[in-house]
Parts: sequence; structure tokens; C-alpha cells
Amino acid sequence: MTDQHALTASAGAGRFDRSFVVRMIRDFFLTLVLLTLMEIGGRALFTYTEFQHEGGRQAESTAQHLAADVKSIMLNRGGPTASRTVYPILKRNHHEIGFEIAIEPSQVTVTSMQKRFNLTPKGLAPKWSEGRFHEATVELIAEQFCIQCHIDAKVGEVLGQVTVRSYLSGFFARWWQEAQLMSVVGMWDIILHTVVLYILLKARMAPLLYLRSVMNLLAKGERPLRRDARLRSDDEFGELTLDLNRFLHRVDALFHELDALLSRINNINRRLAGSLLKLDEQVAGMQNRIQQVTQRAFSSLQQLATQDTAPVPAGRIDDLVASLGDNGLSGTYAALAKDVLLGYESWSRERQETAVGYREFGEELATIARDSQRSTHLLGEMRVLEEKINGVAESGKELLKNIDGKTGPERNGESASAE
Repeated sequence: MTDQHALTASAGAGRFDRSFVVRMIRDFFLTLVLLTLMEIGGRALFTYTEFQHEGGRQAESTAQHLAADVKSIMLNRGGPTASRTVYPILKRNHHEIGFEIAIEPSQVTVTSMQKRFNLTPKGLAPKWSEGRFHEATVELIAEQFCIQCHIDAKVGEVLGQVTVRSYLSGFFARWWQEAQLMSVVGMWDIILHTVVLYILLKARMAPLLYLRSVMNLLAKGERPLRRDARLRSDDEFGELTLDLNRFLHRVDALFHELDALLSRINNINRRLAGSLLKLDEQVAGMQNRIQQVTQRAFSSLQQLATQDTAPVPAGRIDDLVASLGDNGLSGTYAALAKDVLLGYESWSRERQETAVGYREFGEELATIARDSQRSTHLLGEMRVLEEKINGVAESGKELLKNIDGKTGPERNGESASAE
């Protein structure tokens, strides 16, 4: 499972969407977009809070200003006629800033205008929208200059009223306009910051990209361990380069020590091979000599066995000597014959003992020959062990060459071009 995961990770490594620079720019871009959205959302929350706490005050202030504007129009002697043109303008202007207004004349104003100008004032009839709102109303009080037109009115009498409503939808309409502007400006700002970040990362990530190429060559075995990576910055990437060089020096030193150890093992193996060869020759010679001696011993034993060396019984010798005496042989010759017969008996017994000794000696030599024959199997095992040691030493040296990096002008050229 671990190897499969490693293979999958290795296969996906190096893809464009897994580049650190691309991920950094993507995360930075998404972070700025998220911050912009959070700012727009914060502005929406602030707009709602502003409506809750400031909507009534703004409606009251707007109503006061609208009442003042209506009085200013009435100061003009053509005010009743001009109001028909100015009131729609006031309504449109207030609607653009999120307010809805209504201007309602009182009954005394209607009566006065009918008598004075022969017209019926309508003001601005209320056409309210649906939704949450704050409302403020300001009454228009008759002053001395108003009596000239409002002939039926008295000073201090109510001539009409203005009503202003501040809707939540108006606040959010202003917020939406700000959000659109903010999103456009913010997007250009995000793109500009992203481009600047890409340029900075491209410049500051060059040492790290160089280290990545060095590690790639080391992983593929296309760069010698003894070659130092160039120091291209004096920041953390420079420290990382120095640490990499120190690590490569340590690994290279360990490989040199291992190479020396394998060389010593190889030398010992060659000496062992020479010693085994000499020992093999000596054992073979010793086996040949033992075999020859054994053959001679058994040959002598066979010769002794073919001769009649059975000893004469002691009673038989006495009977033979007595028989010689009876036949008239002198005592001197009889004694001499007895001595000869006794000597022959002694000699025959010694030959029997010698034959037994030869037989035991031959059997011992045969046992030694069999043991030496079995020892040749041990020599064969030692030769096999010597060959295995030699193979291990050669494989170790070849492995060190592969780890140290492939040599050759084409590989060196590839490494140089990568740097």
C-alpha cells in the first residue's frame, strides 16, 4: 500500500497544477477574492445596521430639507404654477438617493388656490412602495408672506405637510451600486497584485528551483555526489544549499569509506582464493600419498598372508627332539635342532604380530583417506563461499559507482545544462 501510494505521488509530481508557484498564486488570488467578498458582505451588514439606527434620523433630516425647499418655491410669486414642474424633479432626485416623498396640501390651501389662481393644487400624491421603511412628516406652517397667496389661511395655520420615507431597499440599492464598483475595482486590484506576486515569486524562487533541479539529478543518478550545488542567495534557500552540500560531503565520505572496505574485502578474498588453491593442491597430494602407502601396506599384508607362518606347538617340538634322540642323533645335535625349532616358532609368532600390525595400519590409513576425501567437500564449500564474497564485493563497488553518478561526457553535459 505504501509503495503504491509512493508511485502515485511520484507519477503526479511535477504537474503544472501542483507547482508551488501556481498554488501560491491560486491561493493568493482566492484569498483576495474571499476578502473582497467579505468586505462587500461587511458593507451589506453595515448598510443594514445603518438603516436600523440612522434611517429614521435621515428621513427626519430629509423631510426638514424638503419642507425648506417647498417654502423656497412658495416665496416665488409663480410658486403655485412652478410647483407643477419642480415637484416631479424633487421626487426624482429623492428617489435616486433612496427616499420616497409626498407633498399634500391642506384644505385651506386648496380653497385659497381655487379662489386666488383658479386652480386646484394636487401636490405630490403618495405612492408608497412595499417594504421596511422609516417615515418622517413635517407640517408647513403659514407665515406672513404666505397670506398673499393663501388668502383664506391665517398665520400659524397648517398649509400642508411633506412626508419622507426611507426604505431598506433604497439603502441596499446604494449598497449594490457600491458593491458593483468595489467588485470591478477590487478585481483589477486583485489581478494587479497577483501579477506582482508572480513576478516576485519568480525572482525569489529561482534558488529553490535550482535546488529542485539538483535534487532531481541526484535522484536520477545523473550528478556526482562530490559536486557542490552553487550558492545563489544568502537567505534560507542559501542555508538550505549549504546544508545540502554538507550532507553530500558526508554521504560521499561514507561511500569512500565503504569503497575502501569493499576493496579490502576483495583483497582478502583474493588471498583466500590463493590459499584455498594451495590447500587444495596439498590435500590432493596428501591423498595421493596416503593412497599409495595404503596400497603398499595391503600388498605387503597379502604377501604375508600367502606364506605359511603358523607357529609350531611347543609339545610338537619336544616330540620331534625326542624322536631325533631315539634315532641315534647325539644330544648336541638334538639340542641344536630344538633351538632352531624354537627360533622358528618365535619368528613365526613375530610375523603373525607384524601381519596384524600391518592390517591395523592399513585400516587406519584407509580411514584417514576417507576422512581426507570428505574434507575435499569442505574445500568445495569454501570455494563457493569465496565466489559469493567476490560477487558481493563486485556488486557493492558497482552499486557505489551507480550511486555516485553516471560518468561520461553526455551525462556531464546534461548536468551542466541543468545547472
